[in-house]
Amino acid sequence: MAAYNALFESYKHFHQNMSLKINVPTVIFIDIKDEIVSFKRLKKMVEKQELDQWAFHIVQKEKSSEPGKIHHLIIDEFSTGKVVWKEMMDVMIKHLL
Repeated sequence: MAAYNALFESYKHFHQNMSLKINVPTVIFIDIKDEIVSFKRLKKMVEKQELDQWAFHIVQKEKSSEPGKIHHLIIDEFSTGKVVWKEMMDVMIKHLL
């Protein structure tokens, strides 16, 4: 429960201190079916705050990935599947270069 409270406190702080200073090149990896983070609400927030340097990369885990998969956490090749993981790494490398 403490972890979720910390998450919500972080979100509150982020939301209260949001400004164009955070409009830096950013890639957001997200599964549209995320159980905790609403893709639609996050997208609306980005549009409302005019964060035009933020880009979404939609991740859909492979069927071969972990059984009973959870859509919220995307942390490793095992949870996403090899092909999706490679795609994510390619996007990240391109972003960093």
